Amino acid sequence: MKEKFHLGTLWASMWNRSYGAERRVFAALELLFFPLSLLTVFGLLPLQIVAKHMELEIPSGYMIAFHILLSAAIGYITNYIALQMLFKPFERDGRHWLSICTLGYWKQGLVPKNKKSIGVEIGRQIETKLLPPEKLADELCGAVSNIMSERKITDDARRLVAKLVDEHHGEIDAFLMEKGGQLLDTMLEKYITRETVRDFLQKTVIPRLNTPRFREKAAEVVLVEVERHSAEIVVLLQQEIRVMAKSYCEKMSGGMGLMALMGINPSSMVDKVLDSLDWNNVENRLKEKLRSEKTKQYADLMLSQMFRRAETWLEGNESDDAMDLLTKEIRDGLREKGRALLQENVPSLVDQLIGYEPFWTWLDEKLLPTMLPIVDRMIREKGHDVIMGKLRLAERVSEAVDRQDTRQFYEMINTLAAQHLGAIQVLGYLLGGIIGALQLLA
Repeated sequence: MKEKFHLGTLWASMWNRSYGAERRVFAALELLFFPLSLLTVFGLLPLQIVAKHMELEIPSGYMIAFHILLSAAIGYITNYIALQMLFKPFERDGRHWLSICTLGYWKQGLVPKNKKSIGVEIGRQIETKLLPPEKLADELCGAVSNIMSERKITDDARRLVAKLVDEHHGEIDAFLMEKGGQLLDTMLEKYITRETVRDFLQKTVIPRLNTPRFREKAAEVVLVEVERHSAEIVVLLQQEIRVMAKSYCEKMSGGMGLMALMGINPSSMVDKVLDSLDWNNVENRLKEKLRSEKTKQYADLMLSQMFRRAETWLEGNESDDAMDLLTKEIRDGLREKGRALLQENVPSLVDQLIGYEPFWTWLDEKLLPTMLPIVDRMIREKGHDVIMGKLRLAERVSEAVDRQDTRQFYEMINTLAAQHLGAIQVLGYLLGGIIGALQLLA
């Protein structure tokens, strides 16, 4: 089965137009020499031995041709077996034809048997002679430094950022919204507390409110507002006096029997008395009182006392519940406003940054010239060691060779160097034939 496969491969290679002429020629010669060698060794040689033992007469011309063919076949088969022994058997196998031919000595091919040591040696040779890590690290660091120093780096960065934003706008917006919301929540939890709210009220709000100028303005606003509603206040006052007077008359009705005998209703009398009063005059008098300097002073005093009571209340523990509620309301309000602001501005924030020319001008003219020398020094000083640690050429090559499947490696070698392997076997046949001919002449 193996030989059929070999002959089939040779046949396919000979007629494959995609291969070069040299490979196709050697495939054709192999297709001729391989079966001819087998026929000579396993066909003509046994017949020659039998004829010799039977003392049959053999023509001299046949003997000359047989001797040359046998030498050529030995040359071809020897080279063929040597090349096969490089890789086969792929695994240790006593049933392989090479193991059988060598009486069990050759159990595994040279390459798969020594694959680990071959990988170590290849890695060592690559690291010491082909790609020295020190030189490679220096060249990589230099290349990175050159790239960083190019003036068009900002243009490339701008195009790359714009492309990424365009492709992933939704994910970027969602990410910024999420992170912005988390940052907002963290800031509110950290900075808006019962203590900070109380401290702000005690040290900022109340001291600024409890000043003569503010109290004066506040008293003026309050008194003007009261005056604006003076008509309603007088109506309420009239109603309240009417209720109180009637209530008083009802309580005193036991001592007012004479009024009942005289046919006078106390409640009606109260209505008549109150209706007879000049309530417009009362309203005007109220307005005059509200406008007086004494009332303003009294209002200022009341506001001052109110602020002092507020300071005392804030200093006590009884304000804790109110402070907690106020803190929660402030947080909730700021959170709602902050999230609405994020929702409104985040989608266009990145686009605005990309299109913001002063930013890129600053990056190109200010930041990069300052950063490049620092980055270059860091790359050359620290990047060299980092790259050396990451390269591990010898170790990587050794691991890669050790992981490589021997069959795949054999197929790769056979594909890349089939014509050269075929040439070795063909030349072995030709050289064997020449040596056989020279032996006859000797």
